[in-house]
Amino acid sequence: PSRVRDQLERLQAFDGLEVSRAALTAGLAEEALVACRPQRLHAQAMEVLVGHLRDFGRAYQYAEQQGLPEVWARLGKGLLAQGMLKEAVDAYVRAEDPTDWPEVVRVAQATQRY
Repeated sequence: PSRVRDQLERLQAFDGLEVSRAALTAGLAEEALVACRPQRLHAQAMEVLVGHLRDFGRAYQYAEQQGLPEVWARLGKGLLAQGMLKEAVDAYVRAEDPTDWPEVVRVAQATQRY
């Protein structure tokens, strides 16, 4: 895996999304993340951090660095799926994205956290 990462860092022109998907298929989540960076595939990078690595600390740092609504919204969705309601709401507020509010309400009711 580290050889793959080294090669990705040296490449200049490649389809980051395709390489990221291939890396995920091969079980190489860190390499998938590396493939996203040069081409600024922020939503895909957040998907890797949240959906595959389940590294919410790094995901939060990434969202802070990028400051993009779609990145915060994807973080909110991942946090909500893990039952981290308060953190999810905070992420959605930073995204200024009310799209998933019905799911937020459902989780709040199911866990009786209002």
